[in-house]
Amino acid sequence: MASIHQRPDGNWHISFRLGGKQFKPSLKTTSESKAKAKQAVIEETLQLIDTGRITLPSNATHKEVINFILSGGKQTAKPNLSATANLKSVVDQYFAAYTAGKEPSTIAGERIHTDHLLRLIGEKTLIASVSSDTLQKYAAKRCKEKGQRGRTLSAETVKKEFRTFAQVWGMARAKGYVTGPSPTRTVKLNLLDEKPPFRTWDEIETIIKRGNLSEEEQQEYWDCVFLDEEQVLEFVAHVQSKVDRPYMYAAIAFVAFTGARRSEIIRSKIEDWDFEHGVVKIREKKGSRKNKTTFREVNIHPKLKAIMSDWFKVHPGGVYTIVLPGAKQNQPEALTLNQAQNRFHRVVAGSKWKVLKGWHVLRHSFCSNCARRGVPDAIIDAWMGHRGDEAIKKRYRHLFPSDKQSFMEKLFNDTPT
Repeated sequence: MASIHQRPDGNWHISFRLGGKQFKPSLKTTSESKAKAKQAVIEETLQLIDTGRITLPSNATHKEVINFILSGGKQTAKPNLSATANLKSVVDQYFAAYTAGKEPSTIAGERIHTDHLLRLIGEKTLIASVSSDTLQKYAAKRCKEKGQRGRTLSAETVKKEFRTFAQVWGMARAKGYVTGPSPTRTVKLNLLDEKPPFRTWDEIETIIKRGNLSEEEQQEYWDCVFLDEEQVLEFVAHVQSKVDRPYMYAAIAFVAFTGARRSEIIRSKIEDWDFEHGVVKIREKKGSRKNKTTFREVNIHPKLKAIMSDWFKVHPGGVYTIVLPGAKQNQPEALTLNQAQNRFHRVVAGSKWKVLKGWHVLRHSFCSNCARRGVPDAIIDAWMGHRGDEAIKKRYRHLFPSDKQSFMEKLFNDTPT
């Protein structure tokens, strides 16, 4: 009634006649035993049709007839995945398989974004039904909710949430749950404000002394502070005075003299330090879309070399550069992102440095001081790991007010000859 045969590519096919027509579909298996099992199902289906116990759907196409026979008379087309894929299930699949290699802080941020999407759009909403209109309404709701420091949420935050949704959509498209580009592309958001400029310590103190600023408004200014070279050295010395935290002294110096990110110092290994050639390799995860981890090299400042050499002499062990004394069986523990942030706040607590938001102030201060010293852009890019983002470069590579004033005063002093 039906015969099977194996083709050169290894796949088994079946041949049968129905209604005077010949059908030779693939059984989509290279296993002879599985092919014979499918053959038995197909022969039984053909017999049921022959005896009238089941009938073919009316006006069935050639492809629909094949689907009907291969499925044992149960369906004429492949199941519609989008009819069962709701937003919650797609998000769960995304985090289960599509975030490998990302920074833990990035994944945590994406989870916050998807939590809001699930909350306002609905966990059971079919992913295929999410349209630009759905997301436009979402944006309108989110921008009315509370953000940081009592203010309504910014359009910048919604924009970040939409970036995460676009990645989830991309996975759903690859799996056949949806078709076409992400609907985020046609959503209209309010114009974004340019991020506030970085300011010197003196500038911020002057602004605050004018008065009429709440604590929240004052802190917003301090969030944009950058330190000059003298202040950086003063802060590093302050951390050194915390003798009960030698690992923090090494960690702070690491960032202050290289501009490394918090996650990069956590990832750093002792083997990355080459004092003989005066360079340290920075393990980064934002440098390539093809590789999970890439490296950039930063030259080691003499002050940093002395600090790290002393640290490695008392290093408690293990492969990582910055570790905590071991709490379990005297084994050292690698510093985590949360531990790094918590310990930063402990170090600055009760001091003039308590206004500093976190580790990043040292990174952008390093970049600004490089620009002030006239370090070529190509070298700053190499040290910082910047890759063509002009907005980032513009925000980091400013000069101090006194420098700009000195340049201005040089103009119009000499009469042209």
